[in-house]
Amino acid sequence: MLLRPFLSYEELQTHWHAASDQTIAAFIEKHQDYYFSNDVRRRWLHRLMKQNNWQLFDKYYSDMAADVELECAALYRRLRSGAVKKAMAERALEIWHSGADLPDSCDPLFRLLKQKGQLGEGEAWERIRLAVTSGHDAVARYVEQNFMPAKHRGWVNHWLKARHHPRAGLLSAGFPLGGKYSDDIIIDALEQQARTDPQQAESIWRQLLQKKHALARHTPDVYAAIGFRAAINQYPDATQWFQQASFAQERVRHWAMRAAMRAGLWKDVLEFYERLTAEERQSPQWRYWQARALAETGKQKEAEQIYRAIAGERDY
Repeated sequence: MLLRPFLSYEELQTHWHAASDQTIAAFIEKHQDYYFSNDVRRRWLHRLMKQNNWQLFDKYYSDMAADVELECAALYRRLRSGAVKKAMAERALEIWHSGADLPDSCDPLFRLLKQKGQLGEGEAWERIRLAVTSGHDAVARYVEQNFMPAKHRGWVNHWLKARHHPRAGLLSAGFPLGGKYSDDIIIDALEQQARTDPQQAESIWRQLLQKKHALARHTPDVYAAIGFRAAINQYPDATQWFQQASFAQERVRHWAMRAAMRAGLWKDVLEFYERLTAEERQSPQWRYWQARALAETGKQKEAEQIYRAIAGERDY
Protein backbone atom coordinates (compact mmCIF):
# COMPACT_ATOMS: atom_id res chain seq x y z
CA MET A 1 0.00 0.00 0.00
CA LEU A 2 1.57 3.25 -1.15
CA LEU A 3 0.11 5.30 1.69
CA ARG A 4 1.19 2.95 4.46
CA PRO A 5 4.57 4.65 5.18
CA PHE A 6 2.89 8.04 5.46
CA LEU A 7 0.18 6.68 7.72
CA SER A 8 2.88 5.08 9.89
CA TYR A 9 4.63 8.45 10.07
CA GLU A 10 1.45 10.23 11.18
CA GLU A 11 0.80 7.53 13.78
CA LEU A 12 4.33 7.88 15.16
CA GLN A 13 3.93 11.65 15.38
CA THR A 14 0.64 11.28 17.22
CA HIS A 15 2.05 8.83 19.78
CA TRP A 16 5.56 10.26 19.92
CA HIS A 17 5.88 10.55 23.70
CA ALA A 18 4.79 6.95 24.18
CA ALA A 19 7.00 5.56 21.43
CA SER A 20 9.99 3.56 22.66
CA ASP A 21 13.51 4.10 21.39
CA GLN A 22 13.34 0.66 19.80
CA THR A 23 10.17 1.61 17.91
CA ILE A 24 11.68 4.85 16.62
CA ALA A 25 14.92 3.17 15.60
CA ALA A 26 12.99 0.51 13.69
CA PHE A 27 10.91 3.19 11.97
CA ILE A 28 14.02 5.07 10.82
CA GLU A 29 15.65 1.91 9.50
CA LYS A 30 12.52 0.92 7.60
CA HIS A 31 11.80 4.34 6.11
CA GLN A 32 15.28 5.75 5.57
CA ASP A 33 14.54 6.54 1.91
CA TYR A 34 11.55 8.76 2.73
CA TYR A 35 11.79 12.54 3.18
CA PHE A 36 10.40 12.40 6.72
CA SER A 37 13.09 10.00 7.95
CA ASN A 38 15.55 12.79 8.75
CA ASP A 39 12.87 14.79 10.58
CA VAL A 40 12.15 11.79 12.79
CA ARG A 41 15.85 11.20 13.35
CA ARG A 42 16.43 14.85 14.30
CA ARG A 43 13.53 14.91 16.75
CA TRP A 44 14.66 11.64 18.30
CA LEU A 45 18.26 12.82 18.67
CA HIS A 46 17.04 15.85 20.58
CA ARG A 47 15.15 13.55 22.90
CA LEU A 48 18.15 11.28 23.38
CA MET A 49 20.35 14.29 24.14
CA LYS A 50 17.97 15.52 26.84
CA GLN A 51 17.89 12.01 28.32
CA ASN A 52 21.71 11.77 28.23
CA ASN A 53 21.32 8.57 26.22
CA TRP A 54 24.65 9.05 24.49
CA GLN A 55 25.01 5.46 23.38
CA LEU A 56 22.04 5.67 21.05
CA PHE A 57 22.83 9.29 20.20
CA ASP A 58 26.29 8.35 18.94
CA LYS A 59 24.93 5.42 17.00
CA TYR A 60 22.22 7.32 15.13
CA TYR A 61 23.71 10.77 14.82
CA SER A 62 24.60 11.73 11.27
CA ASP A 63 25.37 15.02 9.59
CA MET A 64 22.24 14.56 7.52
CA ALA A 65 20.19 15.08 10.64
CA ALA A 66 22.34 17.87 12.02
CA ASP A 67 21.33 21.19 13.44
CA VAL A 68 23.62 23.38 15.54
CA GLU A 69 22.36 22.06 18.87
CA LEU A 70 22.90 18.46 17.83
CA GLU A 71 26.12 19.21 16.01
CA CYS A 72 27.68 20.85 19.07
CA ALA A 73 26.81 17.85 21.22
CA ALA A 74 28.23 15.43 18.65
CA LEU A 75 31.42 17.41 18.12
CA TYR A 76 31.99 17.69 21.86
CA ARG A 77 31.70 13.94 22.36
CA ARG A 78 33.98 13.16 19.44
CA LEU A 79 36.65 15.68 20.40
CA ARG A 80 36.50 14.68 24.06
CA SER A 81 36.97 11.03 23.15
CA GLY A 82 40.30 11.88 21.58
CA ALA A 83 39.08 11.55 18.01
CA VAL A 84 40.51 14.97 17.24
CA LYS A 85 40.47 15.66 13.56
CA LYS A 86 41.41 18.97 12.03
CA ALA A 87 38.07 19.20 10.22
CA MET A 88 36.16 18.73 13.48
CA ALA A 89 38.03 21.51 15.27
CA GLU A 90 37.64 23.79 12.26
CA ARG A 91 33.90 23.14 12.15
CA ALA A 92 33.61 23.85 15.88
CA LEU A 93 35.33 27.20 15.35
CA GLU A 94 33.00 27.97 12.44
CA ILE A 95 30.07 27.54 14.82
CA TRP A 96 31.84 29.70 17.40
CA HIS A 97 32.20 32.60 14.98
CA SER A 98 28.64 33.83 15.33
CA GLY A 99 27.34 36.93 17.01
CA ALA A 100 24.07 35.26 17.86
CA ASP A 101 23.21 33.30 20.98
CA LEU A 102 23.97 29.62 20.50
CA PRO A 103 22.38 26.52 22.09
CA ASP A 104 23.51 25.44 25.56
CA SER A 105 24.91 22.25 24.07
CA CYS A 106 27.66 24.36 22.47
CA ASP A 107 29.05 25.57 25.80
CA PRO A 108 30.90 22.34 26.72
CA LEU A 109 32.33 22.20 23.19
CA PHE A 110 33.70 25.74 23.42
CA ARG A 111 35.14 25.14 26.89
CA LEU A 112 36.87 22.04 25.55
CA LEU A 113 38.36 24.01 22.65
CA LYS A 114 39.63 26.59 25.11
CA GLN A 115 41.13 23.84 27.28
CA LYS A 116 42.89 22.36 24.24
CA GLY A 117 44.30 25.77 23.31
CA GLN A 118 42.26 26.01 20.12
CA LEU A 119 40.08 28.89 21.25
CA GLY A 120 42.15 31.78 22.47
CA GLU A 121 41.88 35.48 23.11
CA GLY A 122 41.80 36.35 19.42
CA GLU A 123 38.86 34.07 18.72
CA ALA A 124 37.07 35.39 21.80
CA TRP A 125 37.46 39.01 20.73
CA GLU A 126 36.28 38.20 17.21
CA ARG A 127 33.06 36.73 18.57
CA ILE A 128 32.63 39.74 20.85
CA ARG A 129 32.97 41.94 17.76
CA LEU A 130 30.36 39.92 15.90
CA ALA A 131 28.01 40.01 18.89
CA VAL A 132 28.32 43.75 19.55
CA THR A 133 27.94 44.78 15.92
CA SER A 134 24.87 42.57 15.49
CA GLY A 135 23.19 43.86 18.63
CA HIS A 136 23.66 40.79 20.83
CA ASP A 137 25.04 42.56 23.89
CA ALA A 138 24.37 39.67 26.28
CA VAL A 139 26.40 37.31 24.08
CA ALA A 140 29.31 39.76 24.08
CA ARG A 141 29.25 39.96 27.88
CA TYR A 142 29.07 36.16 28.19
CA VAL A 143 32.05 35.63 25.88
CA GLU A 144 34.13 38.24 27.66
CA GLN A 145 33.38 36.79 31.09
CA ASN A 146 34.07 33.19 30.11
CA PHE A 147 36.70 33.29 27.37
CA MET A 148 38.71 36.51 27.64
CA PRO A 149 41.73 36.72 29.97
CA ALA A 150 40.82 38.42 33.24
CA LYS A 151 43.16 41.34 32.52
CA HIS A 152 41.20 42.19 29.38
CA ARG A 153 37.71 42.06 30.81
CA GLY A 154 35.80 45.32 30.86
CA TRP A 155 36.25 46.18 27.20
CA VAL A 156 32.66 45.20 26.38
CA ASN A 157 31.31 47.83 28.76
CA HIS A 158 33.49 50.48 27.12
CA TRP A 159 32.34 49.35 23.68
CA LEU A 160 28.63 49.34 24.45
CA LYS A 161 28.82 52.75 26.08
CA ALA A 162 30.74 54.20 23.13
CA ARG A 163 28.42 52.57 20.61
CA HIS A 164 25.28 54.01 22.17
CA HIS A 165 26.79 57.38 23.14
CA PRO A 166 29.88 57.93 20.95
CA ARG A 167 30.89 61.37 22.20
CA ALA A 168 30.45 60.59 25.88
CA GLY A 169 31.89 57.10 25.57
CA LEU A 170 35.01 57.94 23.56
CA LEU A 171 35.94 61.32 25.04
CA SER A 172 35.39 60.44 28.70
CA ALA A 173 38.41 60.28 30.97
CA GLY A 174 37.58 56.64 31.72
CA PHE A 175 37.95 55.41 28.14
CA PRO A 176 41.30 53.55 27.81
CA LEU A 177 42.52 55.40 24.74
CA GLY A 178 45.38 53.49 23.19
CA GLY A 179 44.44 50.24 24.94
CA LYS A 180 44.64 46.89 23.22
CA TYR A 181 41.11 46.94 21.82
CA SER A 182 40.37 50.66 21.77
CA ASP A 183 40.93 51.02 18.02
CA ASP A 184 38.12 48.59 17.12
CA ILE A 185 35.78 50.39 19.48
CA ILE A 186 36.63 53.85 18.16
CA ILE A 187 36.06 52.96 14.51
CA ASP A 188 32.76 51.21 15.22
CA ALA A 189 31.46 53.95 17.53
CA LEU A 190 32.28 56.65 14.99
CA GLU A 191 30.47 54.67 12.30
CA GLN A 192 27.42 54.55 14.56
CA GLN A 193 27.63 58.33 15.03
CA ALA A 194 27.93 58.78 11.26
CA ARG A 195 24.58 57.08 10.77
CA THR A 196 22.91 60.26 12.00
CA ASP A 197 25.62 62.93 11.84
CA PRO A 198 28.82 62.25 9.89
CA GLN A 199 30.23 65.71 10.63
CA GLN A 200 29.81 65.07 14.35
CA ALA A 201 31.64 61.77 13.90
CA GLU A 202 34.55 63.58 12.26
CA SER A 203 34.52 66.19 15.03
CA ILE A 204 34.85 63.47 17.68
CA TRP A 205 37.68 61.90 15.69
CA ARG A 206 39.60 65.17 15.54
CA GLN A 207 39.27 65.56 19.30
CA LEU A 208 40.59 62.03 19.78
CA LEU A 209 43.57 62.85 17.57
CA GLN A 210 44.35 65.84 19.76
CA LYS A 211 44.40 63.58 22.79
CA LYS A 212 46.53 60.89 21.13
CA HIS A 213 48.38 61.72 17.90
CA ALA A 214 49.36 58.08 17.30
CA LEU A 215 45.75 57.37 16.36
CA ALA A 216 46.34 59.15 13.05
CA ARG A 217 47.33 55.83 11.47
CA HIS A 218 43.67 54.84 11.64
CA THR A 219 42.38 57.91 9.80
CA PRO A 220 41.85 55.98 6.51
CA ASP A 221 39.72 53.37 8.29
CA VAL A 222 37.75 55.99 10.23
CA TYR A 223 37.04 58.03 7.09
CA ALA A 224 36.02 54.86 5.27
CA ALA A 225 33.45 54.12 7.99
CA ILE A 226 32.15 57.70 8.08
CA GLY A 227 32.02 57.98 4.29
CA PHE A 228 30.22 54.68 3.94
CA ARG A 229 27.43 55.74 6.31
CA ALA A 230 27.23 59.20 4.80
CA ALA A 231 26.90 57.71 1.31
CA ILE A 232 24.17 55.28 2.32
CA ASN A 233 22.21 58.15 3.84
CA GLN A 234 22.77 60.21 0.67
CA TYR A 235 24.65 62.90 2.54
CA PRO A 236 25.45 65.54 -0.12
CA ASP A 237 29.17 65.84 0.71
CA ALA A 238 29.85 62.14 1.34
CA THR A 239 32.74 62.04 -1.13
CA GLN A 240 34.88 64.33 1.07
CA TRP A 241 35.55 61.44 3.46
CA PHE A 242 36.35 58.98 0.70
CA GLN A 243 39.26 61.14 -0.46
CA GLN A 244 41.29 60.03 2.57
CA ALA A 245 39.59 56.69 3.13
CA SER A 246 40.94 53.18 2.92
CA PHE A 247 39.36 51.29 0.02
CA ALA A 248 40.16 47.87 1.46
CA GLN A 249 36.47 47.00 1.92
CA GLU A 250 34.20 46.28 -1.02
CA ARG A 251 31.34 48.21 0.56
CA VAL A 252 33.51 51.34 0.75
CA ARG A 253 34.73 51.08 -2.85
CA HIS A 254 31.24 50.65 -4.25
CA TRP A 255 29.56 53.32 -2.15
CA ALA A 256 32.31 55.80 -2.93
CA MET A 257 31.53 55.32 -6.61
CA ARG A 258 27.80 55.69 -6.01
CA ALA A 259 28.25 58.83 -3.91
CA ALA A 260 30.40 60.48 -6.58
CA MET A 261 27.98 59.50 -9.37
CA ARG A 262 24.99 60.79 -7.43
CA ALA A 263 26.70 64.11 -6.82
CA GLY A 264 27.86 64.39 -10.44
CA LEU A 265 31.49 64.59 -9.33
CA TRP A 266 32.91 62.94 -12.41
CA LYS A 267 36.58 63.52 -11.62
CA ASP A 268 35.98 61.73 -8.31
CA VAL A 269 34.27 58.90 -10.19
CA LEU A 270 37.40 58.45 -12.29
CA GLU A 271 39.65 58.60 -9.24
CA PHE A 272 37.55 56.09 -7.30
CA TYR A 273 37.31 53.82 -10.35
CA GLU A 274 41.10 53.50 -10.35
CA ARG A 275 40.94 52.40 -6.72
CA LEU A 276 38.63 49.47 -7.48
CA THR A 277 40.16 46.01 -7.62
CA ALA A 278 41.41 44.74 -10.97
CA GLU A 279 38.44 42.40 -11.18
CA GLU A 280 35.96 45.16 -10.37
CA ARG A 281 37.46 47.43 -13.03
CA GLN A 282 36.61 44.76 -15.62
CA SER A 283 32.95 44.73 -14.62
CA PRO A 284 30.68 46.19 -17.36
CA GLN A 285 28.80 48.10 -14.66
CA TRP A 286 31.84 50.04 -13.46
CA ARG A 287 33.32 50.36 -16.95
CA TYR A 288 30.11 52.02 -18.05
CA TRP A 289 30.40 54.61 -15.30
CA GLN A 290 34.06 55.10 -16.15
CA ALA A 291 33.00 55.87 -19.71
CA ARG A 292 30.25 58.18 -18.52
CA ALA A 293 32.72 60.07 -16.33
CA LEU A 294 35.19 60.36 -19.21
CA ALA A 295 32.45 61.76 -21.43
CA GLU A 296 31.40 64.24 -18.75
CA THR A 297 34.98 65.45 -18.39
CA GLY A 298 35.44 66.07 -22.12
CA LYS A 299 37.11 62.79 -23.09
CA GLN A 300 34.42 61.68 -25.50
CA LYS A 301 36.66 59.59 -27.74
CA GLU A 302 37.92 57.45 -24.85
CA ALA A 303 34.37 57.10 -23.55
CA GLU A 304 33.08 55.87 -26.93
CA GLN A 305 35.79 53.22 -27.09
CA ILE A 306 34.63 51.80 -23.75
CA TYR A 307 30.96 52.01 -24.76
CA ARG A 308 31.69 49.98 -27.89
CA ALA A 309 33.75 47.45 -25.96
CA ILE A 310 31.02 46.69 -23.44
CA ALA A 311 27.99 47.04 -25.75
CA GLY A 312 27.98 43.36 -26.61
CA GLU A 313 28.56 42.06 -23.11
CA ARG A 314 25.68 40.24 -21.49
CA ASP A 315 25.83 42.12 -18.19
CA TYR A 316 25.67 45.45 -19.99
